[in-house]
Amino acid sequence: PSWFETCGLASLEAAALGRNVVVSDRGYTRWYFGDEAFYVDPSNLASIRKGVLEAWEAPPQTTLAERVAREFTWERTAERTEAAYAKAAGGGA
Repeated sequence: PSWFETCGLASLEAAALGRNVVVSDRGYTRWYFGDEAFYVDPSNLASIRKGVLEAWEAPPQTTLAERVAREFTWERTAERTEAAYAKAAGGGA
């Protein structure tokens, strides 16, 4: 975990494969993973340990896997990027 980052491609790939993910409680990770990840305080070793152990013992987050596989494809990413550029250029929503 880090103090600030987007979710990271490795975390998205792991989630898409049905693996439990342990991520920082900072930054924008909740936008990506909602309530289906194990959040830890990156400055607290006990928090990291607890998150890793909980993720290890928990069943796979299948709803997260389905959502990540559906929402975070390269095609969807390209569409969102194009829409953001269009909005910045004053050409759309």
